[in-house]
Amino acid sequence: MRRKINQQVLQTLAHNTANWRVLNSCPPCSYELQDEPELKFCKMIIFDGNNSLSCMAPLGGHEVGDRHVFRSDYFLEPEFIDQFVHEVKSSPEPPDVSVTANGECASASTTPSSTCTDNWKAARADAKKKSWGIFEETGIFACTCCHGIIQWIVDMIHSGELFKYPLSVVSKVLDVLGPRLLIGYNIGCKLTQTISLSSLATRFAENECCMCVDVFHGYTHNYACQNINHPNIIEGIGLEDLARMERIFSHSNQLAPIIHYASVYNHCMFIDILFHQWDEDKYLNLSNMLYGNYKQALRIIKEDGFTLQEAKCSLGISDMDIKACQETKYDIHAVVTASENVSSLFLGATPSDYQFSIVNTSYTNDLSHTRKLETQRHHATERYNQILHEVNALEVKMGIMHCWEPIDPQYIDTIKFITTRSFHKSLANLQSLVVQHLFELHKLNISKTGYCMQTHIAKSLQTRCKAIQNAMKIYNEAALTLNPPAPMLDWSKVSHYTFLEDFVLLQETCYSEQSHTDCQTPIFDKHLITVCGSNQRIPL
Repeated sequence: MRRKINQQVLQTLAHNTANWRVLNSCPPCSYELQDEPELKFCKMIIFDGNNSLSCMAPLGGHEVGDRHVFRSDYFLEPEFIDQFVHEVKSSPEPPDVSVTANGECASASTTPSSTCTDNWKAARADAKKKSWGIFEETGIFACTCCHGIIQWIVDMIHSGELFKYPLSVVSKVLDVLGPRLLIGYNIGCKLTQTISLSSLATRFAENECCMCVDVFHGYTHNYACQNINHPNIIEGIGLEDLARMERIFSHSNQLAPIIHYASVYNHCMFIDILFHQWDEDKYLNLSNMLYGNYKQALRIIKEDGFTLQEAKCSLGISDMDIKACQETKYDIHAVVTASENVSSLFLGATPSDYQFSIVNTSYTNDLSHTRKLETQRHHATERYNQILHEVNALEVKMGIMHCWEPIDPQYIDTIKFITTRSFHKSLANLQSLVVQHLFELHKLNISKTGYCMQTHIAKSLQTRCKAIQNAMKIYNEAALTLNPPAPMLDWSKVSHYTFLEDFVLLQETCYSEQSHTDCQTPIFDKHLITVCGSNQRIPL
């Protein structure tokens, strides 16, 4: 009802046109004064991805009852985003690295090698950015202005932080916000190369836009990258650290446990409500924030400027001398970066006159495989002889004169016991892994769980999934040995279990034989309810 009323109000005020919210939500970014000095960048925006606001997929591929589609001017349409699925092409040879700080934004031709982003998840190849099947939506990719007002949100569906998400946001930014834009991203250096290879390259260059990294992630990049893409190097940024997204995601983590099991409609609705309230709070605090930034800038100019003038007078130098010193200063980081690039080119190069020798790799591989099999055979033979010796010694010690035959009842009962015992052990091991998996999954969804802890739990969950698959394989093998065989398990179903009671098969373990006791009878249930009621304290 409130959404309907707000839509009618916006329609009456003529505020329901396309992109009206983005163009008017932040006055410092959108409104210009008369005779206002022209800035180097008309607007600064930041975007990044976050996986805390994920949404679980329905069990077994079943559709949920609520199939409504939530419409909001915050979210970009999936059809628009999928236009950039195949935009990422293979990267060309890395260009020569320039380590001279010129204070200008680098184009794709001057962007340093991507070695500084090799260990970043967002910089990996799109083929490696896969997600678990248990998640329908793995998180969001959000864009904000430098004052913290949300511009657009993208749902990351069945994938990690693919390059199609930042490319779609860059396309939308070029369409709506105009020229001379500064865009901050934690792997802005890598995204610059990606944009230069996409269909956005011409528009991005014509609009004189620039990519950079934020201060929070910038110091983890190598020297050559920081010397071009760090905010402290780029003229026109001022005191802005471009780290708004970390503060926004820290605030949005409190919504995580509410929407993890929600429908797609409710998932988008709660995110829309959260960021709508966030924008209203930021709008009310804009004047105080700008006033504080203005006072900070005046204090820096007054105090540090006075100290700088005294230092220049005492040393007898000018601004031109400082600039010349910066250009000619010997820097060990630049030398190391250049030497690493030269070493990589030398080690990766192949002489033109080199003659490749042809080796029979098939024979070598077969010989290695044969030796491994022979080693395994020797170990199995030694183990068999050792066990046979122990069995013979045990028979002599116990005075056993007659060995059981396969037709003896004792032999049949023992084989049945061993088979059942192996089945129960494999099922108990599987139960333990599933319980640990559910606890870790619950911890991942708890509010106020830190980003580092979420990353650690996510890695543990991936390892646990592999262990569960191996344990399930052992269980299926043990289940076939029973008479009659026990039910088989399929990983596609087990991976979607979110509650322990969904795993009915675990009730058949040797530690929980509820199906063969009277603990599930209605009389026992009534008894438990009566006992609980008698122990309930009545407040006076």
